[in-house]
Amino acid sequence: MDMQKLAEEIIEGKRLTRKDDLSFFLDCDLDDLCKGADKIREHFVGDKVDLCSIINGRSGRCPEDCKYCAQSAHHHTDCEVYGFLPEEQIIEEKKQESPAPVMLDKTEMKDLLEKSGVKEEKLENFEEHFEMAAGEHGKLVASNVSSGKKFEVKTPDVVIKINSDKTDIVSTQVIDGRQCLVIQIDERLEVNGISVNPDTGEVIDRTAEGYVEE
Repeated sequence: MDMQKLAEEIIEGKRLTRKDDLSFFLDCDLDDLCKGADKIREHFVGDKVDLCSIINGRSGRCPEDCKYCAQSAHHHTDCEVYGFLPEEQIIEEKKQESPAPVMLDKTEMKDLLEKSGVKEEKLENFEEHFEMAAGEHGKLVASNVSSGKKFEVKTPDVVIKINSDKTDIVSTQVIDGRQCLVIQIDERLEVNGISVNPDTGEVIDRTAEGYVEE
């Protein structure tokens, strides 16, 4: 079996199953097998890796005899030894970790833009521009494409930006037979920097006696 040819077939969509005769893997050339696997990896994943870290809740004196593990009590590795960490310490250390950024590849990014309503003609050269920016198998950080702190509602004539944790104040309702966007207003309201009473729609006189800035 030609490992390079098999790798190309897998890239094109071929999938190996338990019903296939896989005995050739037992005596194939190891270097050819590794090169084929690397070719598949490069196509689907590229040259980037995702890293993660763990909190070592307990260190050393493990009763298991795993030959590869420095934590085993059966080996003399001089690793740090301590019992289970307090639950509060584990939770606190977890809170201090920065979450891994969400990454989008070319297909995911294009799919997101299409579902967001971007017109087809504006996506004609998308793949070319994406590869120029991130490489053929590259990815972009989602937060660099769209801010997660703001939620934007857009019509041909109106653009409304809302804090992402306040999206529940916006809803759609049918009023007088027309589909309308309704925004709940509980406190202060400003229009072009001018304070307006949300109940009456009147401009609030900041110079009036008794006016208190909130």
